[in-house]
Amino acid sequence: MKTWLHFVKNSAPLVSPGEQWRAALGAGLGIALTGWVCQLFATLFDLNWPWLIAPLGASAVLVFAIHTSPLARPWAVIVGNTVSALVGMACLHSLGSSPWVGGLAVCLSIVVMFSLRCLHPPGGAIALLVVLSHQPNYAFVVFPVLVNALLLVFLGIAINRMTGKSYPHRVINAALSAETLTSELEHVLRKHNEVLDISIEDLQVLIDEVTQLHWNQRL
Repeated sequence: MKTWLHFVKNSAPLVSPGEQWRAALGAGLGIALTGWVCQLFATLFDLNWPWLIAPLGASAVLVFAIHTSPLARPWAVIVGNTVSALVGMACLHSLGSSPWVGGLAVCLSIVVMFSLRCLHPPGGAIALLVVLSHQPNYAFVVFPVLVNALLLVFLGIAINRMTGKSYPHRVINAALSAETLTSELEHVLRKHNEVLDISIEDLQVLIDEVTQLHWNQRL
């Protein structure tokens, strides 16, 4: 039982309480402002469908709390959410609304996101949302989905930078043995054949810093 729990439980995030509050308040503010602007837009143009989608809350967690992740990059947030909505809409209009069609929409949205290098977990939720909520109008893909994503990314850039975080994330410290280490990391990642929530460049920097710390302790 103890061994099973060890693999099931998540390890605690290695960030300070201040960073936790920064991410939480940033995500809350990002969603609130996105919703406020889109609500004004919907009222102005008398749109009688949703102006804020629930999966955007998950996008906000990535943009503000895991902003270094490849899954949180602007391309992933904007394109991943939008193409997933398109996939869901295509499935709905072709096959109707049912749990099986919802599953197909999620499946195909992942395939498309992989092919466009814009994997973004909330995209699967958006594809499912479109099917199960019987969204009749393709304009839903543009508003609220695309507009929501664009506003959240813009706010993510502004709020993260105002609070001292780089977004879109850029590696600050160049790795010491860039070419060799990158090649070896790519080889190992291909061998494991799994999606990791960290870029090769960030892995490279972490390995170099740990190595440097090890040698400093030995001196």
